[in-house]
Amino acid sequence: MDARVRGLTFIELLIVVAILGVLAAVAIPQLLRSKESANEKAVVGSMHALVHTEAIHHTQQGEFGTLEELQSRRFLELGAVLSPVGAGAGTTVRFGKASYDWQFAVASTRRTWNARAKPKEYDVGGKNCYYVDESNVIRFQEGTGGGFTAGPSSPALP
Repeated sequence: MDARVRGLTFIELLIVVAILGVLAAVAIPQLLRSKESANEKAVVGSMHALVHTEAIHHTQQGEFGTLEELQSRRFLELGAVLSPVGAGAGTTVRFGKASYDWQFAVASTRRTWNARAKPKEYDVGGKNCYYVDESNVIRFQEGTGGGFTAGPSSPALP
């Protein structure tokens, strides 16, 4: 009995590598699109949470609250480091969440507020910029990688 161990030939090895390359070429772009979509859904979910918590705060206090107030009263948990941390009304707060850069501001009169979010890297973390304010309408605009492009005149999310 001849019990020789036979390995892969060079051609067989090249075929295996080629098949793995084709599978990776198909799977990786889909994975990136899924991550981008998940980031955008997380941003919209956080904006919905802001809308609801500001509505609760306004109902209870008669004015809109800062992010620090909303978090300290346990209306909202962002899971992000705010900058500046203890910002009062009239100050813009910045933070990062879900591959997006955020800006949040409550007017010094506490009668208006707005939040904006744009992807940190256009077409990697997401494609859309988002905006919401006391009107409770979330608006979006396809980003361009530059400054915030979504604002009060941008189209509303369907």
